Amino acid sequence: MNLSSREIVFLTSKSRPVFSIAKTNLFLLANLLMVVCCGVIFQHQAIFGSIVLESLIFLTTLAWTSLQGSSIGEILSLRLPSIPSLKAVGVTLIVVAAGIYVASFLDQLSRFCLQNRVPFPEVEISTPQSIPQYLWVLFALAAMPAIAEEALFRGFILKSYRTYLSTGKAVFISSLFFSMAHLSINNFWTPFILGVIYGWLVSSFDSIFLGVLGHLLNNGLALTLLYLIPNFGRQRLVTLNDLIIQFPPFVIAGLMILMLILRYKPGIERGAEKPGRLGAVLCHWSTWLLFMVFAFFAVISLAGLRFN
Repeated sequence: MNLSSREIVFLTSKSRPVFSIAKTNLFLLANLLMVVCCGVIFQHQAIFGSIVLESLIFLTTLAWTSLQGSSIGEILSLRLPSIPSLKAVGVTLIVVAAGIYVASFLDQLSRFCLQNRVPFPEVEISTPQSIPQYLWVLFALAAMPAIAEEALFRGFILKSYRTYLSTGKAVFISSLFFSMAHLSINNFWTPFILGVIYGWLVSSFDSIFLGVLGHLLNNGLALTLLYLIPNFGRQRLVTLNDLIIQFPPFVIAGLMILMLILRYKPGIERGAEKPGRLGAVLCHWSTWLLFMVFAFFAVISLAGLRFN
């Protein structure tokens, strides 16, 4: 089958379905529209809205995977890590902790460059007032997103693109889409950097459970700090002094991530190199459609409106 800009497909084996950039991206677009609809409908019911949305994302991902003729267990990598579990968990905790710091620094750098040019809306976060409420919020805003979003991005999206692109390129494009799916220009770097780390963990150790663990760690840590520290979620102006103080730990955390990625690189590059070109994906009409949707809601986000 010839590759074209209109429909790019790749057949990995007789037992695997044909991969289509258009079908994969349009399914993601449908999920983005679902995020917007739930954000509007449950604008004043964030906890319940999150439960509904993440349930829909998870169920539609399973359904779409089955309709494509793929094995759910294979696509979602529903297996324990391929190296001793404690070692894999330890690597996950270290690299995610370092990734949180790296992403936070890049977010602050971006904010420092833009804060005098564009308005950054205050993020509304409900602070848990009791331990039962904290546990409920942890379930709705940490556990459920970790399971549903990892199934979509590190399961279906990443595995689909890995049938066409090399692992590194597939991790990059799935992480880019993961960041764009947050539909916010002031929350771009954190999901992108962490998306790369989650994708690397899942690809390297061949288990989506590590991606779920990393995702849960990031969301759970933020909610725990919000519960323990008053006004933790309040935004303030970023100063040059803030960036200077945080730069050395940022470099150390970045080097730590790089060392771990290089240490387990053979796991990422497992299998034959795929012939697909990243440029063909980025220039595909369905990818541009996703870019336009993100650009629209990024502008909306800067205007102070929230849809997710």
